[in-house]
Amino acid sequence: MNSPFHYGNSGGFRRGLSVDMDTSDFEPKLDKFMSKTSIAGLRRGLGLAFMQLLDDIALEAPMAPVLTSALVSSMTVFVNQKLFGDSKKYRTGDAEDLSERINTEPKWADGEEALLVVNAPYATIQHENYPTKSKSGAGMFFVLKKVINNKSKYGKIVIDEMRKIKT
Repeated sequence: MNSPFHYGNSGGFRRGLSVDMDTSDFEPKLDKFMSKTSIAGLRRGLGLAFMQLLDDIALEAPMAPVLTSALVSSMTVFVNQKLFGDSKKYRTGDAEDLSERINTEPKWADGEEALLVVNAPYATIQHENYPTKSKSGAGMFFVLKKVINNKSKYGKIVIDEMRKIKT
């Protein structure tokens, strides 16, 4: 069952961190490279990188709290508004399915976009209104810290997928 609760934008979730890539080093060859196959590879790489972030949130300290598993199993990854994957594998017992299955955000017009959505209704309220946590390293911006500390790992996932492309 999906929850009608949304925190942030009316009728949707909020965009967070954005990463821009400088393509000036390979722009002269970009037209040849940016085929439909290349775009598909980039999207797959973004999806896989965000699925790795999802796993890191669930498994790498500091971790999302498990408790009933409703929060940790409410994560979904979207690439260009299409559902790419979810964290259902982390659901235990009779925890409610709070995952968002439809991306209600407006289409991102400035390139390719991946979103990781944590949809448990209490997640943002806990995160923003109660920043001090009992677990070391948890609290406000712990996901952002994971992104920054693991940026090379996530970037490598995207690049590895792009390298598989035949132009």
